[in-house]
Amino acid sequence: MTGIICPCCGQEMRAPPVNMRRYLTSQQCRIYDIVRNAMPDGIGSEALFARLYGARSDGGPISGLSLIRTQVNYLNQRLERFGVRLFSRQQHWLIRVTPRENIQEPVPHKKLSEDQVRAIRVDKRSCERVGLTYGISRQNVHQIRAGLTWKHVI
Repeated sequence: MTGIICPCCGQEMRAPPVNMRRYLTSQQCRIYDIVRNAMPDGIGSEALFARLYGARSDGGPISGLSLIRTQVNYLNQRLERFGVRLFSRQQHWLIRVTPRENIQEPVPHKKLSEDQVRAIRVDKRSCERVGLTYGISRQNVHQIRAGLTWKHVI
């Protein structure tokens, strides 16, 4: 266990699934880590903004505090599947863990079979043409060929 007690429900917070980071952007990971490390007291919006953008020479975006709320909103959309949520209480950001016992890793929507992925990798046509053939975007074709997705298929 993590040793961090949730200030809302008093339960010990379990560590997030290790693979959760695969679904978050680097900025979202930074926000989550900053808030998690500030538990159980949480961190204020201005302090969070300073931790995120303090090292920048320009001081970060002008609309910083509203940007924090927007980023947390998008982060919460991705964390929802893991039963985790960032929330603001008395001007401080905290983490709430939904008491769901069996939170499972989401299964990504598969449009392709592993054989099709192998065929895409050896196909010499343009990404756009291959994408039209398989009903996927040219960006997906590029990511498959570059090994960014479907890494487990050899």
